[in-house]
Amino acid sequence: MITLKAAQIAYKSEWALAKFFASLKNSEIQNKLKLIGICGREETKKDAWLAIKEAILKRTEMLAENPSWRSSNREIEIDSLISLLEKLQFNGIKYYHANKNQTLPQKVHENADAIIIHSKNTTHLGYIEDAIKNLKHVLCEKPLVSTIDERGKPYPNHLNELEKIIREANPSLILMDAEHYSYKKASTIFYENLEQILKGKNGKMEKIKEIEGHLEEKDDPNFSRTRDLLSLDNRTSLLDDTMCHLLAFISNLGGTPIPKYREYDIFKGYDVDTFNNVEYKIKDCQKYFTNNAFAYLRVAKFIDKQKKPKKQESKNIKFTLEDDSEILVDFKKGSVTKKTKDNTKKEYTFRYVISNNEYTNILNHFYEAIINQKSPLTDFRNSLVTLKAIYQSRTLPSNQNKQVKIYN
Repeated sequence: MITLKAAQIAYKSEWALAKFFASLKNSEIQNKLKLIGICGREETKKDAWLAIKEAILKRTEMLAENPSWRSSNREIEIDSLISLLEKLQFNGIKYYHANKNQTLPQKVHENADAIIIHSKNTTHLGYIEDAIKNLKHVLCEKPLVSTIDERGKPYPNHLNELEKIIREANPSLILMDAEHYSYKKASTIFYENLEQILKGKNGKMEKIKEIEGHLEEKDDPNFSRTRDLLSLDNRTSLLDDTMCHLLAFISNLGGTPIPKYREYDIFKGYDVDTFNNVEYKIKDCQKYFTNNAFAYLRVAKFIDKQKKPKKQESKNIKFTLEDDSEILVDFKKGSVTKKTKDNTKKEYTFRYVISNNEYTNILNHFYEAIINQKSPLTDFRNSLVTLKAIYQSRTLPSNQNKQVKIYN
């Protein structure tokens, strides 16, 4: 088996610590991917040590601040940080100082086959361009680029630049978005069984005519992690951070979502949207979608603080077919169920073991794409379609883009 060598950027980020570094402990992944180094803003290995120790303290404080919100993630993050300290001390990995202009030292490119990016969203573009110029495969955390500026206005520049970079990239490079909902257990079951799921009673494939998706969460609006994520400083709103998961189901199947109507709201004290309800027309993919297919997608934070509070989180996406069959992909249960018009139900399964850590599934998919030179499910080109839909959602005329009062 070929083992690929990878360098990782921004080793203190939440998703890297909670998911990526944890997935590297999987024995299957260890045979496929070797982490040769971590890259960050700290100038020396000693500085990186001190930064890791400070990050451990911060995570401990976050656990105390909000023990009910993703506490297991915080514990895994602390464990990952301790492991990084040990590997740096015993030369299991090297530390590299990333340049201020979002480029990496040449030594990184000389030794790595792939670059894995978890840096701040506003820096993704520079690191992506640097990796592609140096002919490296890329795995980048979502969203690939920001679609708003520092005032919260629609911002197409990074999106246009990314499209140009991808268009000119060496076609042999694997450029993959680490959009993790596409690699959850329920999603993997859905994609692996897709042809069977869409098959009607007469054996004919039934196309999708409607999609309804929900990612609605409880959260503490005062939690530091949430405030840091959803902010103009990070140039990331809920539309960028979460809607991409639902839209990915359209772009992954070859469709193009065109926004028709958007409702949004901003929770008190925030400067970006924390609720979005968007209607999309689906174009371009005649294989899986009808000509008049639509999607109704809702993402929301702080659902227990809405005017009509919700006690239960909603994390699912439902597909309605031409014959009125319904396929429910339930992310919380990790299940895919098809209900036909006569109320017959069938639950689908996967013939292999699927990891509960989505990043293990992501790294497996990334590796197979590189080895087999096959475009990944969340190829950058698919993600561009999603990002364009997010950007266009903000540029709808005012009568189609309304702020509504959702929260108290």
